[in-house]
Amino acid sequence: MRVDAGTSILLSAQPHEDFHAETALDPRWVGGSSGWDFPSALRRFLLCVQVEPRLCPPHQPHKNGHVERYHRSYKEECLNVHRPESLEEVKRVTEQFQHHYNHQRPHQGQACGNQPPRQAFPTLPALPPLPRTVQADRWLWRYHHRAFARLIGSDGCVTVHHETYYISNQRSGQLVALVVDAPTASFDVMAGAQVLKRLPIKNVVRDEMPLERFVALMLEQARSEERVRLALKAQWRKGEWDPTRLRQRSGEKRRPAPLPGYREKTGLSSMIMPAHSHLSLALLLFCSLVCIFLSCLFAFACPSNLYRFDLGFDEVE
Repeated sequence: MRVDAGTSILLSAQPHEDFHAETALDPRWVGGSSGWDFPSALRRFLLCVQVEPRLCPPHQPHKNGHVERYHRSYKEECLNVHRPESLEEVKRVTEQFQHHYNHQRPHQGQACGNQPPRQAFPTLPALPPLPRTVQADRWLWRYHHRAFARLIGSDGCVTVHHETYYISNQRSGQLVALVVDAPTASFDVMAGAQVLKRLPIKNVVRDEMPLERFVALMLEQARSEERVRLALKAQWRKGEWDPTRLRQRSGEKRRPAPLPGYREKTGLSSMIMPAHSHLSLALLLFCSLVCIFLSCLFAFACPSNLYRFDLGFDEVE
């Protein structure tokens, strides 16, 4: 679904049942999955053909008003009215609603002036044509001089965009920054102000190619990214995914090394309070016992006619 921001014209609405990273213009794939350092295949494609994508931040629909308002109208005036039960019915009622939305339904937007969008704007300005050839690594200039902080793992490697780069075994546990150098499509590995080495960025095509070939390349990369995403999701569901290695390489702080003779508590033993809580509890119990002892001693030492416990029962002589 595409809505023109300036005229509110519904340009296209195409229901499908096979939405995935290759076929759908969806925010889940436009922005890329969580944990990806570089943009998704769709964003790389748009940047390479000199189209600036504007991403709506998560949970802020008010910043994407044209699309969100159409979703509401489409749901209330089309789907809830016709209630289609198959994909063919959804396509049919959507096509009818698109014509009604553009040519018959008054639009309350300021640009339309309470007129249908196609009446307010009979023609749209012509868009510039797509280039015949595309520089496949043009998108990398958006990330020029961007630094990715990483903590070198025990194997001497770091991970960027789910790709492994070897730094040095001797620098295991040290923090480094991988700075993008767009002209050479490489990382400058830096430790403070010192440049340790230069590594080529993996899976970056630097050739200038025809548009058709570039589209095929982006589709293949989209399929590859989707397979990686699904594989990581399956591992997470099965409990086989260990984020410790990725967390250490991504620059997050590791847990401190355990003290000698220390054994980490698991299960119910993890609910036991720390040592200072044990001391406070013991002191409280001791004070309670002292108070009870003194109360009993005072009760037995005093005459019965001067000190009597009232338990709420009738007195017995």
